[in-house]
Amino acid sequence: MYRNEYEHFIPKIYLAPIYDLLYVSNVCIDISKKLIFESGNITIYENERQKKIEDLLQKIKLKIDENIKK
Repeated sequence: MYRNEYEHFIPKIYLAPIYDLLYVSNVCIDISKKLIFESGNITIYENERQKKIEDLLQKIKLKIDENIKK
């Protein structure tokens, strides 16, 4: 007999260390940069807008790096 895992609610907890979450966030930002700026799939016509996006991603990455070092 097979039992549906979701038939009866059993609380589950998934844990991840903060360091791992910060590391994964950095990886996501790097992937986002490649998809937005290098893939050629997205065209940003305004250089000013592209610069703002790049700056924002860089600021986020720096904040994450600061927290990783703590």
